Amino acid sequence: MKKIFLGFFLISTLINSQEIEFEKVTVDELKMTHYEKDSSANAVVLIEKHNITSNPAKYNRFKKQYYVKIKILNKTAFDLATVKIVHSKDTKLKNINGFTYNLNEDNTIRRRTLTNNDKFITDYNKNIKINSISFPNVKVGSIIEYSYTIESNFYSLFNCYFQSKTPKKKVIYKSRTLPQFYNSILIGTLRPQIFNHEENSDYESLHYEFKNIPAFIEEDFIDNKDNYISRIFFEKKYYNIYARKDEQKYGWGLIDEFFREKYNNKFNKVFFFKKVLPKTIKNEKDTLTKIIKVFNFIRNHYTLNNNSKATLTKSFKEKTGNSSIINLALYNSFKAANIKPNIVLLSTREHGFLTKRYPTYQSVNYVVTHIKIDNKDYFLDATDKNIPFGLVPFKCLNGDVRILDLENETYWKTIKSTIKTSSNTKINLNISESNLITGKIKESKKGQFAYNYRNYLIKNKEEDYLNKIESENINLSINNYKVENIKNNLLPIIENLEFSLDNDSNDESIIQINPFLINYAKENPLKLKERKYPVDFGFPFNKYYTISIKYHKKLKLIKLPKEIGFTLPNNEGRLIFKVLKKENEVNIFLKFSSSKKSYSNLEYSSLKELFNQLVKSQNSLITFQKI
Repeated sequence: MKKIFLGFFLISTLINSQEIEFEKVTVDELKMTHYEKDSSANAVVLIEKHNITSNPAKYNRFKKQYYVKIKILNKTAFDLATVKIVHSKDTKLKNINGFTYNLNEDNTIRRRTLTNNDKFITDYNKNIKINSISFPNVKVGSIIEYSYTIESNFYSLFNCYFQSKTPKKKVIYKSRTLPQFYNSILIGTLRPQIFNHEENSDYESLHYEFKNIPAFIEEDFIDNKDNYISRIFFEKKYYNIYARKDEQKYGWGLIDEFFREKYNNKFNKVFFFKKVLPKTIKNEKDTLTKIIKVFNFIRNHYTLNNNSKATLTKSFKEKTGNSSIINLALYNSFKAANIKPNIVLLSTREHGFLTKRYPTYQSVNYVVTHIKIDNKDYFLDATDKNIPFGLVPFKCLNGDVRILDLENETYWKTIKSTIKTSSNTKINLNISESNLITGKIKESKKGQFAYNYRNYLIKNKEEDYLNKIESENINLSINNYKVENIKNNLLPIIENLEFSLDNDSNDESIIQINPFLINYAKENPLKLKERKYPVDFGFPFNKYYTISIKYHKKLKLIKLPKEIGFTLPNNEGRLIFKVLKKENEVNIFLKFSSSKKSYSNLEYSSLKELFNQLVKSQNSLITFQKI
């Protein structure tokens, strides 16, 4: 096998840079009371500059000069007057300068310069330092500006966020580095008004200028904001300098070969796991049953410890290991049981998507095991004792993954669970002749909902959970609670509650009830008028509610909610809300479903309306008149 070079060679070309200059602060800027492009903005970045260069002759060969000028529009933006610059102790931070500007009564400008008393240095840990700046005399209408220079040995210094929670009028980004060693990747929907790219044998330079950048508002149901927020990041280029002209020098195939070499050599321990696998597993004739037994054996054997540095064999003996070791033990155990597995290279949701366009070793931060049997794909992670066979942890549900077949061609595939996710809530309410409202709730959770709840109960007390339910519905008092199948993850979690309910009306002659007592949508989580990034639930799901309300004959039913039906295009999401009145009984049925894991920004308006209808149906009151 040819040796793979995942590094890069630095040449001795010196790349010079010009110092960033402070911008002039004007009276008009200080008189500014709102930002015309965003009237809701608490502050606005008037201008921001990034200038990044490299000098391969120095130890800290990457240098970044940063400057920003910010207008404070109201008190809620005062937190911007405290700046924290987080950096490693190996980097060099210098030339921290800054000013606070205010307007005098005679329209002259008063400037306060940062002093050493306004700057603080703390050690976050043995590797990380935090330099803090506290701007003095900041009030509504102030302008603050500061600059600093940082020198580092890490090329990540070239990375830059153009967008933030604060809108920006102008951003200038310039980088100048060695040619041919980096891919620059622009993320987000925003495009620069000025873009220049220059490359020759000595250097490669980029020049971006953005104007009127809106604030990035992070709503619910987003996989990772770094997948959509406007920014630039750099990755090293990978290539095999020994490859022949007819061979692939670049691409994911090169990364695949690196991982093949790594797992074939360092983590090939099939013989060891043949010795430790129980005979009941080895002698199992049914293939799927054997797969499940291997999975359960490894999952139950290990306790996750991501700080563990133990080898594959030592970790087995110690019954603890990090996530990679545990899942590679699962991989080796399948091979030991004469089952063909694959290794799955992925990036977790908090780490961002794998980039298909550019092969990146750093973007892979997690591995699981894949098995295909009877034309069905199983993605298996054995790191959590609460996870059932066939369910992929939510953190791993992050688009396409790389299936590393060590014997055949590697390929891309979307990761997903084989277990469906759903909840079924049955509520029985009874209004006695003395107008006391009591009832029972039985809720069954499957898939991700059950897995999340099991993990929740591990971290929280049952009493805290019940208090949380009562705090979300102040009319509800829980009298009895029981949960079933908490330790058997092959079965759905079933919760049983007995409760009493206070009247929701201030009029003594009226009884009002909202029958959706738990886990209901009080407001629409989708609040933006437009959304430029997808809505990502992570998995398809179904939610069912079946409600029965029985009441005595001295009550007259005077108001029922209206039935609702709403379906997304191509039946990709649906709401069914039905109400049926019988003699002294009201029956309600609601189904809320999503048939896919995510929706594009083009589908946002219809999805938002689906949630509007859900909120409307689950916040409808049923009203009775006392006769």
